Amino acid sequence: MDCVLVMNTRIVEKISLPSLSPNSFYKQFQKTGQPLVITDAFNSIAPISLETIKENLSDENLTARHYGTERFGKPKTEWDGYCDLTETNIQKYGDLLTSGEANRNNIYLAQISVGHTPLGKILRPLIDNLGQKTGLRSHPSNDLNLWLGPNEHLEPLHFDGLDGTLIQLRGSKRISLFPPKSTRLLYPFPLLGGALGPNFSKVYIKQPDLKVFPNIEKATKDKMVAIIDEGELLFIPQGWWHEVEAQSDDFVCSINRFWSMNPKRRFLSSPRASFIYFVSKFLN
Repeated sequence: MDCVLVMNTRIVEKISLPSLSPNSFYKQFQKTGQPLVITDAFNSIAPISLETIKENLSDENLTARHYGTERFGKPKTEWDGYCDLTETNIQKYGDLLTSGEANRNNIYLAQISVGHTPLGKILRPLIDNLGQKTGLRSHPSNDLNLWLGPNEHLEPLHFDGLDGTLIQLRGSKRISLFPPKSTRLLYPFPLLGGALGPNFSKVYIKQPDLKVFPNIEKATKDKMVAIIDEGELLFIPQGWWHEVEAQSDDFVCSINRFWSMNPKRRFLSSPRASFIYFVSKFLN
């Protein structure tokens, strides 16, 4: 039987971007691998309108993730793949958002590369300023990715192989975070042959099946929560597990960006994430 866990959760610290310097950010957050919400970073563009997004994205084919109405009602071990994919463009997807179809069938534009588009040109000075104030350095194989979708969408618990920032341009997001040391307690899928990739957890954090996943109670002792509002961003260190819930009156829009690891020895603090990252880099 599923159970709702009740816990005292720590809230991720918030600091204004003008208050940061590369030295202070490195010592307090990057070197130690600690998450941080940065405010007053993208106020000039947030909240972004759907019209602005449409006007500044190329009229090219895009791939939307179609999760459907039943996927999240089943154990993740029974999922038939992560999602279905459907071809669209920004005009058609905008219509799905405004009609409510994207919400009803959980259709999401995810990880859409926009660095080469007019929207990317608008964002670039703000991204550069973020890098200058924090000392974050761009990673050559990653640029700006758009996440656009309906209210209440959930991105399941997973981790990434590099330091990342999630920038909120419309609506807000609630992110549940667990440090790399909690990995074995979060029941990751196996390296090979799992229903989802090895950087995904089998557990639903809000209502875990404690009979199947009893160790999740131990993991919640280190859980943190961040809520990022329009114009804010979350620094997510490499290997930190995160589940992302969209919260908005109409739709949500975010940009994510991955950054080079500094110092390199931090690869040792999250071995599973580092192993998966280097294997994927070698295969590509």
